[in-house]
Amino acid sequence: MLSIALVLDRFDPSGGGLERWAHQLGQYLIKAGYKVHVITFDFREPVNSGLVFHRLPKFSSRLARAEAVEKFLKQLKVDIVHDMGVGWSFDILQPHAGSKLANYHHDLRSQSFWERLKRQLSPSYLRWYREIRILERRQYTSSKGLFIAVSKMVQTHLQWYHKVDPGRVRVVYNGVDVSRFSLKHRETHRAQIRKNLGLEQEVLFLFVGNNFRLKGVRTALEAMRLFKKDHLHAHLAIVGGGPIEHYRNIAKRLGVEELTTFCGFIEDPIPYYMAADVFIHPTFYDACSLVVLEAWASGLPLITTRFNGAGELMTPGIHGFLMGDPKDAEQLAIRMRSLLDPSLRSNMAEKAYALSLSQSAEKNFQGIEKVYKEIL
Repeated sequence: MLSIALVLDRFDPSGGGLERWAHQLGQYLIKAGYKVHVITFDFREPVNSGLVFHRLPKFSSRLARAEAVEKFLKQLKVDIVHDMGVGWSFDILQPHAGSKLANYHHDLRSQSFWERLKRQLSPSYLRWYREIRILERRQYTSSKGLFIAVSKMVQTHLQWYHKVDPGRVRVVYNGVDVSRFSLKHRETHRAQIRKNLGLEQEVLFLFVGNNFRLKGVRTALEAMRLFKKDHLHAHLAIVGGGPIEHYRNIAKRLGVEELTTFCGFIEDPIPYYMAADVFIHPTFYDACSLVVLEAWASGLPLITTRFNGAGELMTPGIHGFLMGDPKDAEQLAIRMRSLLDPSLRSNMAEKAYALSLSQSAEKNFQGIEKVYKEIL
């Protein structure tokens, strides 16, 4: 039996994102006949998962964590080490959030001049930046193994920022659980959530994410201000555990608090996808956004930016719209306004749902297993 080690910082299938994806990948690999080890610093073990867990001592330093993984792997004999960006000892490195250096540079664009200055003068930031540079230098100058990029944008960044040989990069886009995120749940949840939000005939725009600044919540709020000016019937629901009070104050200053609901962290966002009409994600950077794939699987047309790797999968004007500038609230409002048309919205929703079926989690796992076989 071939054995795989999945390496990630934290493992909790109920946490969503990378952690839920890693659990699903592990289950797929077990069914395919692999023995799967999970090396992590913190985990919540799911019942009867079949995974073998190894908890390592947790260090605040990224470099110390990478060294701990390297030391442990010398004792654990496995056929393939599949690292999600933690260490530099791997057969396959798959940085789910893309290059941290690329992420950092895009994140700077989401900040004001004073925010950037304050951050760059912070001792904790300088320590973080130094560790990131050392970690990624060791990861991407390694002569061993292959790299999985979750989009062509990430592949390009690995070449730009780290001089990675393109011959060692395999592009495998993220996938979505099309049975979990499915139109079949709409009848169950739509009416109740819309009632909870106090909606009648308003078009509901949905945002899901936790890093409000990087993902463009301010741009979304500024776009809603233009809706208020035009007396249009629309509402924005923001699902996520970001700094809600700060952004609620921004909504008040913009005069759109009555058009916006901050829902907070929701463990299961499916009911909100089912209640929504359009998904907006004006992000400054996303390697390949999972929430975008979830929105498509929920039958929602999309507005996102060209800095989202998931946007490579769509045809603008067919599955939704791509923005050129994450700060351009006027452009976002224009796209949102066009999707008030129920005919266009319905047409795009149908195409978006069909697109999600071609980007299933199963297809994603098969692509990763193909890379495993190449390594072997």
